[in-house]
Amino acid sequence: MESEIIQYVNLKELSPIELDILNRLCAEYHPRLQRMTRNLTGIRVHVKCHNKQGKRKNYHVHIQVQTPMKVKFASSRAHDWDLARTIHKAFNDVTNQIEHALHVVDKRKGKHSEGHQGNSRRHSYGKDVRRAKAF
Repeated sequence: MESEIIQYVNLKELSPIELDILNRLCAEYHPRLQRMTRNLTGIRVHVKCHNKQGKRKNYHVHIQVQTPMKVKFASSRAHDWDLARTIHKAFNDVTNQIEHALHVVDKRKGKHSEGHQGNSRRHSYGKDVRRAKAF
């Protein structure tokens, strides 16, 4: 089912080793994005290579994440000389956008969740005692 959700664009320019790196990293980030968005409908990974005649390639990776809420999250164009680093940059950019838009961090038990007691303390005999603030 992951292969149906992840679409790759412009793979002709990549070698088999680079394709393996791309597939492995996309499969690694897919469950994270699925957890963050709850209903992930698709991921589009667009890869461009520049400076192909020289010894090294410069990779540009653009990632779009589609959700049923009709909100698309797109990475800013991440580029670097290392393909794995470029893919990580692009996925980190998308995850930051999702966290910002959907407030994913607030849903976890944290400082401001219901389970946090604030500055009240319960003693063993069950009374709720507040700490006195010194002015």
